[in-house]
Amino acid sequence: MRSFAPVSPAASSRAVLSPGLQRFLAQNAAWWPWAIAGWLLACTLWGGWLLHGQRLAAQEDFDLQSRVLHRLLSQRAEQHEAVFAALVALEPSLPQITPEVKARFAGSIMLSYPQIDQVRRYLRNADGSWRPAAPNGAGGEMLPRLTSALESSLRSPAAPALADGGGFWLTRAAGPDSAWALHVRTDHLLAAGEQPPAGFSFTLATDAGQVLWNHPASRKHWTSLAPLQAEKHLSVRSQPYQLVTRQPPLPAQLPWGRFAWGVLVLLVVCGAAGWAFVEYRRRVLTQRQLALAHASRVNAMGEVAAGIAHELNQPLAAILSNTQAVGRWLDDDPPTIEGAREAAQSAVQQARRAGAILQRLRGFISPQPGRVEAVDLNRVAGAALSLVGEALQRRQVQVHQQFADGLPPVLGEQVAFEQVVVNLLLNAADALDGMSQGQRHVRLRTHSHLGQVLLSVEDSGPGFSEDVRSRLFEPFFTTKQGGMGLGLSICEHIVQQAGGDLLAEHAEDGGARFVMRLPMTNVEH
Repeated sequence: MRSFAPVSPAASSRAVLSPGLQRFLAQNAAWWPWAIAGWLLACTLWGGWLLHGQRLAAQEDFDLQSRVLHRLLSQRAEQHEAVFAALVALEPSLPQITPEVKARFAGSIMLSYPQIDQVRRYLRNADGSWRPAAPNGAGGEMLPRLTSALESSLRSPAAPALADGGGFWLTRAAGPDSAWALHVRTDHLLAAGEQPPAGFSFTLATDAGQVLWNHPASRKHWTSLAPLQAEKHLSVRSQPYQLVTRQPPLPAQLPWGRFAWGVLVLLVVCGAAGWAFVEYRRRVLTQRQLALAHASRVNAMGEVAAGIAHELNQPLAAILSNTQAVGRWLDDDPPTIEGAREAAQSAVQQARRAGAILQRLRGFISPQPGRVEAVDLNRVAGAALSLVGEALQRRQVQVHQQFADGLPPVLGEQVAFEQVVVNLLLNAADALDGMSQGQRHVRLRTHSHLGQVLLSVEDSGPGFSEDVRSRLFEPFFTTKQGGMGLGLSICEHIVQQAGGDLLAEHAEDGGARFVMRLPMTNVEH
């Protein structure tokens, strides 16, 4: 009998990682991409919802601040109109009023309205030029800047004039040859409690584009996104200045706490959902693989039936012979009781043997998974040979057995391992169909090596190419005409479920060798 060479390290290059670790990584590879993608999508939607809510809140707050500012500036414009109305009403009585009274009146105006710090009256000369009405010429230094505004005061609305050092001048005609001018300080238009928020800015300008007041935000905008903006004219007809308010689109403090909690919750939810999805797929796949394994065993019954019939013929013939012997021993005169007893005992043993054969057949075709236990691969190989031995003899295939003594047990399902060996033996017989009778050899060997128990099936057939070898364990890939391509895939799954692997190698004589490698177990069988 030809000896087998041990499996080389190169032949096991597919199994650098343990099968258990390979399965763990494979499950994670299917789980993590979906879980992470779902988590990122959920976080994006959660962040978008928070930002949308903050945007709406910021818009509502901005609209409220804009309305408040518009109302305050409109009130200030109405105050200016009230001052002008009082000054115009005072115009006919000015010749009778002493300078001291005029000064006190102007002082009371500036005290009541802090934004007004100067009150001036100007007269129009016969040549159309303007001069200050004060005897000492006070206010004459503003004439170059106020001339145009004084001329426009004869119309309505009057155009304002910018003042040196900030603020602006408002003018109002008191008659065809006289006008009043008020200097408005923009830094006093709003009281301390009326200032807008830090990120709020606004501009007060005429329709012609002349900026009267530009109030920048007291805090730098941290975003370059398009700001919230509103435009509205003051509600005073004589001062219809345009108020433009602006604010960054998001508040300075985003809801980072809520966002972080949401991210953590979504991480847990997506992780659990991903795990549940993968677990569901794994269970469905396991059920399908069990169904395919059962179908494979049932399909193999065509080859197994002949071996079962051959095995049952022997105990049935022995039972028949022993029962006939019992009859003969009892027919003797006197009856030979001892001989009849021995024949009956032999018949019982043969009946039990037939029952064991049928029980093994029933377990082989059962759709339910077997019990995980310590299994002797020598016994598995012998049981598989008994199932397909008759079929191999009919196909003139010579089987050479080489079983190691004292082989350590492995952990798994005996019936499932028998299915693997039956499939490998039948595949080897199929590979030998084109060979002459003397060349049809199959070698079945078991041995242990480096903490593993190995069972190999080697044939003397034509072997396979590297391209075919790389695809042998793919589902639905087959080189047989009419084959389904599921046998080797199911066998690989059975071996991997037991923590081992199934390898396809080139034999030394050019045939094919399939090696089932399983880890040893310390459980005694």
